[in-house]
Amino acid sequence: LFRTGGTTGVASQAVSTSLRLVAAPNPWVGGALSVHLRAADGIVSPDGVTPAIEVFNASGRLVRRLQASAGQAVWDGIDEEGRAAGPGLYFLRAGAGAEGRSARVVRLAR
Repeated sequence: LFRTGGTTGVASQAVSTSLRLVAAPNPWVGGALSVHLRAADGIVSPDGVTPAIEVFNASGRLVRRLQASAGQAVWDGIDEEGRAAGPGLYFLRAGAGAEGRSARVVRLAR
């Protein structure tokens, strides 16, 4: 599962540390949650494709997949079935492999 030799891990690790996934406001009461994928050099993805941002609930179930544009997305608090997501802890994940990033957000009841 894991490779112990070579420089591939070092190179990908250096790239992944430059990415940040930021969600605001946090904690979040209602309305729109703004999600940003940022890189220290300003380039979110070297191939120009912004990864999708996935929202998971505390039990690990996929709640919503957001299509990001230029590293930005907005979650309106609605799940994939069109229902309002309840209050609780949510995890956001963007990217894949070594360049993936995650963040937590707390949704409070109104």
